[in-house]
Amino acid sequence: MKEAVIYKTIPLEDSEGGTLEFAVIEKPYGEGSKAVVSICASLGGGKESWKVHIPLTQIKESCKALKGAKKARKKCKDAKKKEAKAKEVKKDKKTKVETTKETKTPKK
Repeated sequence: MKEAVIYKTIPLEDSEGGTLEFAVIEKPYGEGSKAVVSICASLGGGKESWKVHIPLTQIKESCKALKGAKKARKKCKDAKKKEAKAKEVKKDKKTKVETTKETKTPKK
């Protein structure tokens, strides 16, 4: 039988009673399988939970990927802001051109 030992529980932000639990599971997939870190996100109030198992040998690589996710999100948000600003500038230029056309007096 696999044995999980929870070594850390932290509150899950933006949830009522939700938690992140970290555990080490020895032989998670039966005899001969290597230990993993299990991360469980529970929303609280009996709501659904999600788990991920990370082999102990891949913790460092996984931490780098998690940090990279934060950077990637920022990069994506910055690109969206830049795109929205470019659309606004284009819209302003179009409005300016239309206004100029409307205010010109026709030639006789």
